[in-house]
Parts: sequence; C-alpha cells; structure tokens
Amino acid sequence: MRLGLELGQDADLRKLTQLTDRMAELIFLQMFEPGSDPLLEAVRTKSAGSIQSPGRDAAVFLSGGVAACVFGNHKEDFPFGDIGVLLGRSIAKNHWFRESKVEHSAEMIRATVVGAGVHLVSISGSTITYTPDLLPLRNVPVLKLTDEEVARWRSGDDGYIADRLRWFSQATDDPVLALGWNGWKSPTFKEIKEMAERVRNVYDAPDLKKLPIILIIEEDMAKSLGQSIRILLPERKLICIDSVGIREGDYVDLGSPIMNGVAIPVVVKTLVMG
Repeated sequence: MRLGLELGQDADLRKLTQLTDRMAELIFLQMFEPGSDPLLEAVRTKSAGSIQSPGRDAAVFLSGGVAACVFGNHKEDFPFGDIGVLLGRSIAKNHWFRESKVEHSAEMIRATVVGAGVHLVSISGSTITYTPDLLPLRNVPVLKLTDEEVARWRSGDDGYIADRLRWFSQATDDPVLALGWNGWKSPTFKEIKEMAERVRNVYDAPDLKKLPIILIIEEDMAKSLGQSIRILLPERKLICIDSVGIREGDYVDLGSPIMNGVAIPVVVKTLVMG
C-alpha cells in the first residue's frame, strides 16, 4: 500500500497505526477464527476462495518483506514509503501473535511465496489476429476466467468481467495484461459475433480504454474472434491468439511473429508453489 499523504505527521501516524492494528487482527482472525468478524467478508478479495483455518495448534511461519518488519528493528516509520513497518509492529504486538506459535523462519526471502518458476515454450495457433507494433511483449500477467465466469459473461454480464479486469489491473499494477479462457469447440459465426460484442463492451469502458486487448484462448477460434473485434474497435491495439494453455497467475512472453507472420512464439511462466 503506497502512501499518498505526507508521512510522519503525528495525526496521520496515529490513524495509520489504528489501521494496521485492525489489519493485523483480521489476519489472525482469518487464520484462527474465520467468519467471526463481518469485516473479513467485506475486505475479502473478490471471487477469492475460502481459506481453511490451520487451527490453534498449528505453527505459523511469516515470510516476505512484512516478516522482516515483524522481526526487525526499524527505527524509521516509513523507510520503504509504505505501511510495511507499521503493519509489522501491529502484528508483533497483537495478542494472537503472543498466544500463537509464530515462528521466526531461518530464511525470509523478500517474496510473498516460496516457489520455483516453470517456463513452457510453445507456438500459438496459425489462425490468429494481432497488431504488429505491439509485439514483442514480456512478463504479461494473465487473468484466466473460469468456464462459469465465461458463461456468465456470454449471458450478458459485461460489468462483472470489467470489474475483474479493473481489480486485476490494480493488483498487478501493470499497464498491459492478458485475458484468457478455454473457449469452445467449433463456434458458430453468431457466437463469435456475440463474443466480439462482449469483448467490445468490456474494453470500451472509460477506465479500460487504455488497455490493449490481449486475449489468449485455448480452443481454435482466435482469428475469427480477433477479426470481429477489429471491426468493432478498428483503432484498438489487439492480440488474439489460441492453442495456448494458461492458468490463473501465469505470466506470458509474446515474441515477434514467425513463419511469415502466421504464428507467435509464446513462453508461459508458471509459479510452482513450495
């Protein structure tokens, strides 16, 4: 959480400390007493799944930058320009912290997960649509829609998908992102035309107009869909590729076109949790 106020003022520091104290309490309640505070549901990430409570006897390990703030001795309140140190202090002084088995990990890397990356290199399908001057692109985050979300979108709920894109854009803080889904086999022209209109309605929202349209679909339907979108949004930068399998949380590299421009090299980067 980057701060847009003048840091260091006593009134601001008190308010932020009250905020981080509440955040710390919610963190422990989510772990040990989920559902006990209505605010937990209110602040839950949209479409997030449930988190299983580990139980009071479980040991809790903290990692990442906030963990360094919990166990560190930072004299400054805002050395990193965010609330990390304040949140670390709030966690450390919380009664749950004192009463629970919170362990000081021997190694605390500055990352929120411990894992290894797997890179899968592939070639897109040869029936694709793209704006040449948009390529190549590296480390594009992927928002993968579930089949249920796609069905909801196809039924006319453009606002839900637009909200998902807004949240994802804010969460990744990236000016370029990809929207992916499985697609469906042998779509009719009517289905393609209707889906192109759905895409147009989402990406034509005022606050999403600056996003290039990057669509990654597993089934073979990218060329017809991309051409239909181009008719509706002729000035918009567009990449629509298929025959690429992606998952939520993946990142992709999209290379310069090959094979006389009929395909795009794709590197799918998946984080394997450890």
